Amino acid sequence: MKKIALVLLALMMLCTLSGCGSQEEKKAASTLDMPLKELVSLHVPGAADMLEMPLTDLEDYMGIEPAQYTDAVYLQEGTLSGGEALVLRAVNAEEAESIKACLEGYLAQRCKETQNYLPEAYKLLKECSVQRKNNTVALIVTEKPADVTALVLAGE
Repeated sequence: MKKIALVLLALMMLCTLSGCGSQEEKKAASTLDMPLKELVSLHVPGAADMLEMPLTDLEDYMGIEPAQYTDAVYLQEGTLSGGEALVLRAVNAEEAESIKACLEGYLAQRCKETQNYLPEAYKLLKECSVQRKNNTVALIVTEKPADVTALVLAGE
């Protein structure tokens, strides 16, 4: 009876360990095939409550043309709190650098606009930076922006 119990216990431990291995493989998988909207909604806090902005705004307000990217998501909070998520996959490395420069200019402009009359939004914006990994460029304005951006760009 003791031998049967030991064998069953050993089998249970083996099943438990094999389950852990498959989860690590999922974390390491690339997110390049995942649409940006899904990726952003997975990692950006409050993304489900943000308004989806028209991608024409990227060209009109930031100078980023549709030919420069293959996929993009642009979300903003409906309030004046400043929450925002801008993530683009550029067509190549050169365009990614150009997009990064445009978003840095946009971030600087937003900081100037909010500095004197929206202190909460200004505080969020000052903590943010434009990040690039390979051909993906992100500007995420939220609490702990570096952590959130790292999650979004992890599999890129």
